[in-house]
Amino acid sequence: MALASEPIFAALFQRLKDKLVGSIKTYERREIDYSQIEGVDNQPALILIEDSFVPENKSQGVPTKWTLNAIIFLYAKSTDSKTPGTILLNLVDQVNAAFDRQNSEPKFVPDETFTTLGGLVHRAWISGAVEFYPGATSDQAIAVIPVSMLWPPGR
Repeated sequence: MALASEPIFAALFQRLKDKLVGSIKTYERREIDYSQIEGVDNQPALILIEDSFVPENKSQGVPTKWTLNAIIFLYAKSTDSKTPGTILLNLVDQVNAAFDRQNSEPKFVPDETFTTLGGLVHRAWISGAVEFYPGATSDQAIAVIPVSMLWPPGR
């Protein structure tokens, strides 16, 4: 089975869009200049970019396992009484919930709680510290969320 990474990233993006529907005004799958989303009319914004692909091949004749890494950027701006950090905290919680396994998804490991993105990956998860800039001195908050996905499914 050959790695097909685009359907995996597309599924992750769609999962995020589905779980944050009504909360996000701008979605992108490419890095864009901040000036394109800086206005309150364009935020909150979610940007997903591909980061790195890490192969693991422990022995000859064994299929390569891949860890596909991505970064989610969340932007939240506020010009009213809500602080941008409060808006951002709610969005980070929603992103975190997007990685919960749905009952309709394959379960490759008993008691698995992470999403498999509909069976495209073994699991997908938030894979490190969430960098959080709450906008304490401005009206702009930013979160940077690292994500990893293990392929192939069932391994």
